[in-house]
Amino acid sequence: MIVVDTIPISATIMKGMILDAVGHRLLVSLRDKSQIAVVDTITKHVTLWSPSGVHENVPLALDRADHLVFVGSRHPGRLQVLDSRDGRVLTSLPCTETSDSMSYDGKARLLYVSGDGGMSRYRVDLDRADQHRRRFSTVSDYLRGTRSA
Repeated sequence: MIVVDTIPISATIMKGMILDAVGHRLLVSLRDKSQIAVVDTITKHVTLWSPSGVHENVPLALDRADHLVFVGSRHPGRLQVLDSRDGRVLTSLPCTETSDSMSYDGKARLLYVSGDGGMSRYRVDLDRADQHRRRFSTVSDYLRGTRSA
């Protein structure tokens, strides 16, 4: 294996990444900047999103079909839902604190977020008649796991 490219991104702590292969983009959480870097995988151009309410973000997930980016924020634990086309915040919900990982099941329309406080699960309901109106409901907030000593 060899390095084929180096793309400079001005951040000290880069965490979660998701690849949008169809859109030729890589989205990267810049935790120390509370931003998201959007890297064009063809031109290598980097655009920075600074969505309001995003703080110490780490995990990311993508719903490409409905143009949604899910972002886990810390201190306080929040789920930010962004429009994947321009990075604007569509909604913000309570989330487990110190979120570290996120998975989206597009078929079941369920988002799972894990962190120090347990796991949050969300159902994503879309009103297809009005794509700008979106409803997100917490199906089961903070599913607590057992910690071993």
